[in-house]
Amino acid sequence: MCYTAPFFSKGAFMNKIRVLIADDQTLFAENLKSVLENRSDDISVVGIVNDGAQAIKKTKELKPDIILMDVRMPHVDGVLAVDVIMKELPLTKIIMLTTFDDDAYVLDALKYGALGYILKDITMSELITIIISVSQGSVVISPSVAKNLVKNLNHPTETKDVSQTPPKLPNWFFKLNQREKQILKFLAKGCNNYDIAARLSIREQTVKNYVSAIYDKLDMHDRLMVLKEAESVMPWLEIL
Repeated sequence: MCYTAPFFSKGAFMNKIRVLIADDQTLFAENLKSVLENRSDDISVVGIVNDGAQAIKKTKELKPDIILMDVRMPHVDGVLAVDVIMKELPLTKIIMLTTFDDDAYVLDALKYGALGYILKDITMSELITIIISVSQGSVVISPSVAKNLVKNLNHPTETKDVSQTPPKLPNWFFKLNQREKQILKFLAKGCNNYDIAARLSIREQTVKNYVSAIYDKLDMHDRLMVLKEAESVMPWLEIL
């Protein structure tokens, strides 16, 4: 397998490329961190997380230049994490690094804004070249993945198993600001307005105002319906 990319000399960058690894295989992730930092003077791994929810949280905290994101992880998978991260932190560059070449994952990851979709059978030198290339704005896809995509484009009548396509976050989720998401999380956990006000150190009337805004943005005014909607996005609310 061969990748064509510009030549970069060792230590060519003034500032190291800050990389976050999101992979639920702990041994793989730790070995990857060690090898990346030992083999390249231009890369610094700033963190390792093992699911998509943690990837979202750590991306907000650490602001990495590049995320190496696995596809299938517990709680929140990598493709959905791409969707959230790119909506909230659109300058982040994400490379899917995975064993899964399923077309649904590939297309969704790229649609949401991933700049690379790479299979784990590549060499370390190829991966380093890809990280540097993507940090400069390139889009890189494994040859075998690209071949499958082209093949399916040439056979559009073939049916696809839509059950494998990851669910999307509801549009209302992105209408809520950070405080409204925090309050919705506490509502879903059964807290009343007084409890929420105490937890967040704000006035109870302020909580009521936020709750009204949440209802308006969800276009719902039935508390049970709002709580049901909140339960569907709890993995994301839990990281707030």
